[in-house]
Amino acid sequence: MVLPPVATDEGVVIPTRETVQLHARSDGSLLWKRNLDGNAVDSTPAVANGMIFVADERESLHALSLATGETQWTAPFNGKTTPVVADDRVYAVDSLWALEAFDIATGAKQFEYQPSEVPLSPPIVGDGILYLANRRRILALEEA
Repeated sequence: MVLPPVATDEGVVIPTRETVQLHARSDGSLLWKRNLDGNAVDSTPAVANGMIFVADERESLHALSLATGETQWTAPFNGKTTPVVADDRVYAVDSLWALEAFDIATGAKQFEYQPSEVPLSPPIVGDGILYLANRRRILALEEA
């Protein structure tokens, strides 16, 4: 199973069920491959600050070096997600129920937001505001 790729200047990030791979943009050759022992079937990675942020859909959110695939940090995380990076944080929706924020450098969990209605959409960022949608409304969160 191959999930949606992410194109970067360094290459094309290809997530699969159990691995994350970086392929050369010029000819598609494999630059590195990292086995996460996951079961990812519905997550899309985010790439920012020279790192790849990806869920293994078992129990962890991983930050990998874009250059080497080496683990920078791993944080407890449940389920599929499509993370977004802004303001030195990685934002990800945990199993469609809660928005979690992690420090981009350390993976330390900074906060969790649980709305009154679920499920939550993947987050997006625009004009300094984090947006999510659920059932009948749009949530706009900004730093206090």
